[in-house]
Amino acid sequence: MGGHAEYESTLQWRERLLGPEHPDTRAALDNVARAHLALGQPTQALETAKRAYEAQRATLPTGDADLLSSIRLIADIHRQAGEHGEEIAWRRRLLDELDASDEFAARENVESSLRLLTLLGSPDSGEDATTVLEVIEKQLEQGGEELDSLRADYRRLTDQSS
Repeated sequence: MGGHAEYESTLQWRERLLGPEHPDTRAALDNVARAHLALGQPTQALETAKRAYEAQRATLPTGDADLLSSIRLIADIHRQAGEHGEEIAWRRRLLDELDASDEFAARENVESSLRLLTLLGSPDSGEDATTVLEVIEKQLEQGGEELDSLRADYRRLTDQSS
């Protein structure tokens, strides 16, 4: 619990001295949101994560790694809270951001795409799933061997629908 209080204190200090859009403040917001999530406090985590996202959205280019991380965090918070509709919406937002990103085939982004496919149902469940399938295939094609376990997960997921 001490770590959480330290994150809160650091955040307040940074917001006061540096402003809400400073990179150090955005990092502190993310840390506080993750601490709330780890403590099983999704409402507080979501509030803080959305503040970080808004600050990043205002200052970072589309596809920035920190912006992508915030979107994944918000999707994960919704996942923990059992809010699948909101989780789907944020994972779709991540896919939109990935188009312009050097992080397109990063492991955590591929994992998010696979999670979205799982949430949508079977890979042949419609146009949405087809689009996600195409993105995942491109991600796996561009990624290196660090994605081998995700390639296996993808094969299992697509084989189940056959």
